[in-house]
Amino acid sequence: MAGFVLLCNLLYTIAGTAVAIRLLRLSKRTGGAPERIIGTGLLSFSLFCQPLLVVASGGFGHLPLWGHRLVMTGALLSSAICVLCLYLFCWRVFRPEAAWARLAVAAGSLVTLVVSVGLWLQPPVYADQPTNPLWMALSSFNYVACFVWAGAESSVYYLRLRRRAGVGLGDPELQNRFGVWGATMLCGASLSLVIGVVSLMGLRIGIDPLPSLCVAASGLINSAGWWLSFAPPATYLGWVRSRAGA
Repeated sequence: MAGFVLLCNLLYTIAGTAVAIRLLRLSKRTGGAPERIIGTGLLSFSLFCQPLLVVASGGFGHLPLWGHRLVMTGALLSSAICVLCLYLFCWRVFRPEAAWARLAVAAGSLVTLVVSVGLWLQPPVYADQPTNPLWMALSSFNYVACFVWAGAESSVYYLRLRRRAGVGLGDPELQNRFGVWGATMLCGASLSLVIGVVSLMGLRIGIDPLPSLCVAASGLINSAGWWLSFAPPATYLGWVRSRAGA
């Protein structure tokens, strides 16, 4: 199982980094803030957070405490950047004028800061020392919040575009992107919710099978979702257009 989890993490690192670079290049060319925000968040998580968390959980051997603290600093910083970018993306793209959206970004930022400090102070998961499962649970629930927000907003736009398509209007590619992105975010929210619940039960990522498999599944789903949403291959887009035409 450890090999499977490691393979899923590697796949997500490669796919996420490739898509993030594509988005950042697009934002540089167009000056678009949404592409820059989501590209930064994806790059931060896929290239830095995910690999560093594997190292911190003992995937390549146990680190001394100072090494663990150093790796966790990088992992938590990159994770915080990813979460904040997701909140900012939802605010800027879907609800730029809503006061509650700004409050949601502020609340999510505060939770991210507090949780990062709490997780940094915890001993390594492989150490024979007691840990407080509340911090990992809160981190997972924070991901749930931004995933649900992104997934719900994207799903609403998908349904609007689908209704437009019913009267011969709309762009099938754009509709598909919103649908895939929304489904990916909601699946990620479900898996993060499971991780949060089992963390409260005392199970640990990298040690116990269920949360580790949830992380692996999340990596596989996110790899496919980010790829098809932001860097779909031509054959896939052709299938989307032909399906819409039929």
